[in-house]
Amino acid sequence: MVVYLVKASYIPLTFVINNDQIKVHLEPNDGERTWEPKRTKHVQVLHLEDMRQITMTVSPNATWDLSPPHIVFNGITSKTFPPNNQRKRKCIKDGWDITFSENH
Repeated sequence: MVVYLVKASYIPLTFVINNDQIKVHLEPNDGERTWEPKRTKHVQVLHLEDMRQITMTVSPNATWDLSPPHIVFNGITSKTFPPNNQRKRKCIKDGWDITFSENH
C-alpha cells in the first residue's frame, strides 16, 4: 500500500521516513566489565544495579539517509544533560536534538 501511494502520488523517497526508538544504558551493565587484575580469585562485577538510560530516536528515510538523532535524558532540569564539552558541542552543531523529560 505504501509503495503504491508513494508511486501514485509522486512522493519523493526522502519524504518516506521510518522512526524507531531505543533505550541506551549510560553505563554498560552486561556483566563483563571488571577492574581486577587477571587471575584474581574474587572479582566484583561493576554497575549491575545501574539502570540509568537515555532514549534515542533514529529516523532513516527510504534512501537510507539518517536524520540527526533525538536523545531524551531522564530528569526535570537540564542538569541531567552530559557536560558541555567538545563532543556535546559537536553533536549539537551537527543537528542532534538533545532534550530531557521527567517521564523519559
